[in-house]
Amino acid sequence: MIGLPIFAILGNYVSGRPTSHVSPVETIGNSFHVVDGNIASCFTIKGKTGQRVWWSVTLKSAAFVYKIWIINRPDCCLTELSDLQVILRNNEISALKADCEVYEWKAEKRRLLMCEPSILATNVTILADEAEVLSLCEVLITATDKKTTVHGVRQELWYKIRLGTIASLRDDKRFPNNPDLVNILQNFDAPYNFHSSYGQRLTAYLQVILLTYIDKMYLHRMLAVKWFSPCMKLL
Repeated sequence: MIGLPIFAILGNYVSGRPTSHVSPVETIGNSFHVVDGNIASCFTIKGKTGQRVWWSVTLKSAAFVYKIWIINRPDCCLTELSDLQVILRNNEISALKADCEVYEWKAEKRRLLMCEPSILATNVTILADEAEVLSLCEVLITATDKKTTVHGVRQELWYKIRLGTIASLRDDKRFPNNPDLVNILQNFDAPYNFHSSYGQRLTAYLQVILLTYIDKMYLHRMLAVKWFSPCMKLL
């Protein structure tokens, strides 16, 4: 058995869960190989001309899906992964296309989809868009029953930044679309100085609330004192 990266295994919602796929089609391997935890066992669907190929898995419980790893072996699957759609379903909504940001590591044949947690899903379908062949070695899904858990701070990390400066990070060919690691943090208190020559980017939504005039004046003074101190450098 070939192991999976520890960063992908943690919080997997679909390990050993029931699966299904489009039919009738020609297949290589078994559908459940995609969630068996063994990257050595892969599953390939070969559809007919004009047929949309898909693979589906049932979650262990209703949850907000926000992270999907698609991991193939470099020696498997001669065709590159096509553009994929993620379809979410539950008992009340038959199908909803997920809004996902895609990170891809083509050399390692890994793809990460960071999705907006739109509904409490019970089923996830991966649909190959405009492709007749879909090969999957392992799919791992991270989900939560609390939507607020997902709306945290996205941390993107790039290792081995040559000079360890912002300029060298921006000049790196991996920036901004191919970080080495992507995490969700619960606040902006991200770790630092934990690695040599690395760069990181933190991204989050700002929720604007309606303030009275007095609240605005108080907030303005607090921000001026607390955040815009002489030792802070704005980039």
